[in-house]
Amino acid sequence: MPWEKQFDVDEVLDKARALPRAVVGVSALALAVSVLWFSPASPASDLPIRFDTQLSPEPLFSDAGSALVVSPDGTRLAYIVGDGNRRSLHIRTLDQLQGSPLSGTEEAYHPFFSPDGKWVGFVTRSELKKVSFSGGAPLTLCPVNISRGASWAPDGQRVVFSADTSGATNIYWKRADGSGETERLTDNQITQWASSFSPDGKHILFHQSNSGTASDIFVLPLSGERKPEVFLQTPFTEAEAAFSHDGRWVAYQSNESGTVEIYVRPFPSGSGKWQISTNGGRYARWSPDGRELYYRNDDGLAVVSVDPSGESFIADKPRQLFDGPFLSLSIYGSTLADYDVSPDGKRFVMMQGEEQLRNTKVTVVFNWFEVLKKTFSAGGS
Repeated sequence: MPWEKQFDVDEVLDKARALPRAVVGVSALALAVSVLWFSPASPASDLPIRFDTQLSPEPLFSDAGSALVVSPDGTRLAYIVGDGNRRSLHIRTLDQLQGSPLSGTEEAYHPFFSPDGKWVGFVTRSELKKVSFSGGAPLTLCPVNISRGASWAPDGQRVVFSADTSGATNIYWKRADGSGETERLTDNQITQWASSFSPDGKHILFHQSNSGTASDIFVLPLSGERKPEVFLQTPFTEAEAAFSHDGRWVAYQSNESGTVEIYVRPFPSGSGKWQISTNGGRYARWSPDGRELYYRNDDGLAVVSVDPSGESFIADKPRQLFDGPFLSLSIYGSTLADYDVSPDGKRFVMMQGEEQLRNTKVTVVFNWFEVLKKTFSAGGS
């Protein structure tokens, strides 16, 4: 492209460490992964700079959940390399040219970071484990069966997960240090998937399959009797609910219009509804300040500026951030969020679609934010 300037990899890597405003596209032999980030440092020139490097000579494993996640501070990646017969968890900081495998992580899938970023959790076909980002032997937290991954509680003291231990997928948690017994939080013969902790750690949102009402959203209080409560139940399919960072709002997806779209309702009442997406949307994610909502659509990743400060919710028109195509993931018949956003809202991890499979390199472009602003300005708001 005429606006790109090419550099030696080592030279540009030095620039990357000092001037981290960039967009990164990462891919492996079996699928392409895009890592996109923005930060306020200003490079010496407004001319975008681009270089390529390889993430891994082996494919990422995406057959059983998310293949790659970004750390809470947005500077590190954890990803699964290999295939159904042989795979392992790898880690890498964004200023490194190569990642490194963590020993003892064979059969790992669906990695997730602890809130402090010091640990990476993962599941195998039969166990829930964690391993220090700095290395060492993994610690087995508990046995699991048919798990779709897990998540740390906001205080880092427990790990919550959905698993099938008695013929139905229910919700459990276990102390993150491995002590004590695994505690069952729900007991139902209907499949349940945990989706979001409230910021104060007092509630868990989950969706539950029901005959007659497809999939509904429930709230599980983590104090008192811990009796699940209906948050939203309609004849349509509602799922992938996510708390806002102040805990006042819940974003979710529903097919009530005939197309899956993103909506927002107040918590805990659930009364009132605001449609966020307009041409399809899945897997809503809040920005850290609660002023933006990101979501996936058929074309890539979109963003909507919102004002959640009052009693009523205000949302602008959607804007397209990145174009795809990007890969969709599923496990045991259930689709998964196929991208990740760092807590500072400046870095995105996505997996590109089938026509990108031959791409085997990392692409870094500086000054992308300036290009993005000019694009939005030219296209209107």
